[in-house]
This record gives sequence, structure tokens and C-alpha cells, in this order.
Amino acid sequence: MPPPHPVYHRTPLPPGARRKVGWLMLCWMLIVFSPFVGFALRGKVEERGLVLGLYFALLPLCGLLALRRLHRAGLRRVPPDVVDEWRHGRLVPPEGAPPVAPPLRYAGPRHWIELRADGVLASRSALLHLNGEGGIAEVIDSLRVADAAGQYFVPWAAIDGWEIDTDGDGPDFHRLRLRPRGFVLLRRFRAGAGHEAGLLDGVRSIGRVPVLLKDDLTAP
Repeated sequence: MPPPHPVYHRTPLPPGARRKVGWLMLCWMLIVFSPFVGFALRGKVEERGLVLGLYFALLPLCGLLALRRLHRAGLRRVPPDVVDEWRHGRLVPPEGAPPVAPPLRYAGPRHWIELRADGVLASRSALLHLNGEGGIAEVIDSLRVADAAGQYFVPWAAIDGWEIDTDGDGPDFHRLRLRPRGFVLLRRFRAGAGHEAGLLDGVRSIGRVPVLLKDDLTAP
């Protein structure tokens, strides 16, 4: 496994405090398929097979409870500030960022994000979601403008914070938290040249915006 990035990573958890994702997935799969196990044991699809499958589901349910207890016991041995990093993210302030001159363009084969002196410009394909203060009508108007222009712009003055996060059911994303409320989600992607850490350096240096880590970067 590649080493963590020297700046953009959370404090590693000890093995006993990490979630056992493989075992969790196995337990949930056994719960979902428990009725079919009951039907297989009965040899046909009938009510008794369904009841037998529900009884079988008690085994992975007990496994989930045991995994939860082990995870909590492991977290109790971790310092509170480290637990807070993994629950709420680790904040990297703009102070101490390496100097970056605008514009900084972070581009891949299909998507791009450009950090300009006045704000963030992103390709329409990199824009995942909008949640503005003005409601659905304002969001629809903004999306129409972005569709027509092929890009979307957010001024630095409107950005209160920048988060990097991961989504197991969809693409990983950057969340731009807006003032006074709302957010913009931009797709995370691998650039043709450069490292994602360079983009975050630019956010802190050009925009003077703090970065909240809810995911970890590896060293380049």
C-alpha cells in the first residue's frame, strides 16, 4: 500500500479500531440471502422455508452486533482527537500552504477544475450536484447556465470551506461549502499531470480556504 501524503491524511487508526469492512459485507449478504438459504434447505419455495431463512438470519445479525462491540472497544483505546478526525474530518487551515500562482488547472481526459484568482471554474462534466440557498428554481437556472456554457463558476467569496470525501455508491467528490448555506459537489478524478494534493494546495493558497479531510491522499 502506498504511504500516506505528508499533509493530506488523517491520523491512522490502530488495527483494532478499524471497521472490519469485509466481515460487515459478509454479514449483510447473509442477511439479504437468508430466505433463499431457507428455501434451499427445504427444497422448495414455501412458508416454512422463509421462516427457516429468518432463523438463519439471526446468525449474521449476532455477527453484526459482535463487530460493533469490537469496533467500539477499539475506539475507546484511541485518543479522542483522533476519533474526532475520523468522525468529522481533519481540518487543514490555509496558513502554511505552499505558494501557488493562479490560474491552476487540474485536468484529466474528460474533466477539469481551474483555480483562478477570483474563484473556481469547473467543467460541466465535473459538476455533480448543486444545493443552493434559493431552492430548486435557482438550482435549475444555474444548471441551465452551466449546460449552455459547458462550465460552472463559484467565486472564492462564496466558498466557506472545501471538503474531500468518498462515496461508496457513487463517484468521490469535492464538497464546496457555500455561504451562508448550500454546497456544490465536484467530481474527484485523476489528472493527466499533477497530483490531487497540488489542487488542495491551490485551494489553500489561492482561495485562502481551509480543507476538511474526510478521505486520505497517498504520497505522489
